[in-house]
Amino acid sequence: MVPTEVGFESGCCLAMESPLEVCDTKDHWRRAHTGDRKAGVSVGSPGRSSIETGEGIETDELNVVTGAFGFTGKYITRRLLAEGNRVLTLTGRPRRENPFGDRVSVAPFNFDDPAALAASLRGATVLFNSYWVRFPRGPITYELATENSKALIRASREAGIRRIVHISIANPSKDSPLPYYRGKAIVEEAIIDSGIPHAILRPTVLVSNGPSEGNTRLSDWVAQHADQLGTCYESELARHYR
Repeated sequence: MVPTEVGFESGCCLAMESPLEVCDTKDHWRRAHTGDRKAGVSVGSPGRSSIETGEGIETDELNVVTGAFGFTGKYITRRLLAEGNRVLTLTGRPRRENPFGDRVSVAPFNFDDPAALAASLRGATVLFNSYWVRFPRGPITYELATENSKALIRASREAGIRRIVHISIANPSKDSPLPYYRGKAIVEEAIIDSGIPHAILRPTVLVSNGPSEGNTRLSDWVAQHADQLGTCYESELARHYR
């Protein structure tokens, strides 16, 4: 299916306040998940299949969530399970304790094995992708995350994924001096060029009233990027967001 128009949900705050509030409203969730053309968040239309938007309706649809045991993915997974969907997670730590038990199946990312990665996605309908790295660490860089993301998109196309819901960031740009934002823009472009119907969410911030495990305070991020932001910007943000 060839997409005919591009749409984004930009500048929203993805409020992870409860299992049923993955986005700032339930309507954001429905629009991203089902491809509501009136919402302005989708490219093309994935069709209706067995998806229903009411909670608690069991379906045969398999949804893939990257990092279902992490900060963002766990809320997406809870919402999907609450709506009766089957869930598979792709994770870099497949031996990690599974808080969802047998309700969520697990597969490794396998970025270095495209055939295995595509095989793990085969049979799924929607990919919810929040894969990224917050900070470069050793061999794990934004450039590597960008290439891994492109491998995931290629595998999704090979596997017949019918829709991608991608969590990006506000104001990504290939011209940005910050590799975080530059990489995000490259990944968005790869998704658009893939021809897979999709929704791209561009939150300015992710917030939660749950445990802070896996989350990063804005002041911590600012402190680590002080050399790029400048001392005035750093001190002002740190003062307000500690």
